[in-house]
Amino acid sequence: MSVAGSLSSVLFAFFPILFWGYAFSYLDNSPLNARRFLLGLLSGGAALAAILGIDRVFTTLSLYSLNPFLQVSTPLDGISAFFWWYALVLLFIAGFALVLASVITGGSGRLFDFANSVVHFFALFPLIVLTILMLEFFGLFDLTVSNGIHVSGIAYASVGAIIAYYLMVSVFEEAAKHWGFLSSARGYASLRIFPLVLAGTFVALGFAFTENVLYLSSIAGVGGIADSQYWQTWWYRSVFSVLLHTLASTVIIRAMVSGRVPFAISLSWGRYLIAGVAFGVLLHLVFNISLALGFSGMIFAYLVGGYVYFTRMIAVSADMR
Repeated sequence: MSVAGSLSSVLFAFFPILFWGYAFSYLDNSPLNARRFLLGLLSGGAALAAILGIDRVFTTLSLYSLNPFLQVSTPLDGISAFFWWYALVLLFIAGFALVLASVITGGSGRLFDFANSVVHFFALFPLIVLTILMLEFFGLFDLTVSNGIHVSGIAYASVGAIIAYYLMVSVFEEAAKHWGFLSSARGYASLRIFPLVLAGTFVALGFAFTENVLYLSSIAGVGGIADSQYWQTWWYRSVFSVLLHTLASTVIIRAMVSGRVPFAISLSWGRYLIAGVAFGVLLHLVFNISLALGFSGMIFAYLVGGYVYFTRMIAVSADMR
């Protein structure tokens, strides 16, 4: 891929993000929004590097057969091995994120951020385990799909494998955005829900920008920017993917701050966060697998739902500020 193609992809991906950012800045023109956007870029880079590069890590360690993405590509005869190894991967990522969140965020919020990360992690792991057990129980790993999907040289040819793959992707991405939000929201103990939700949207915009550049650059490297697929992808990702990332992120953040009393680690807050994490990941998961399995009409359901959600949030913003 040429340098010109890469730069063009960056510029084309940035224009719609600029529009989304301007719209949200109109609601809350905080000077911290630019910093939150940059943290979203870093979160996106970290999550995508983990998703796309994890096979290289396991190959380098001579443990490729234990790659969790490879494990879910076939019927889970060795399901117990998958759980053990994926638990280790998650523990490593969660441990790194806990340290990062505690170091970057300071002051009175440090303990809260640490607890937030712990609860978030323990909300994710049972979600993954229970979902994969259900897929195995209902035989969805044996229900094949024509063509399937291919990512990083791994083929996911069954309904169960596709759902498991996108579940793991959703977990990685939503966790990265959430920890990006924690790192961007210093002093949020004294803030109300609305500005915090908006803070999360700018992290999500940065994340979406990183992801869009990756997709567009990959297509430009094969067919160039004149390829019709390039512009179809640009349109789709500029509208629907950005909407998905902001929607899922704000759902998790709103749940997190709604359960705060007003700045305390409590059982009520933990339940809110776990429910928010599960729902945010579910939104992301259903969107991805619907497209992978050919149910493209789901896009418009998300478009309508997102419109209703954001307009309602804006309408009541005066009470939430």
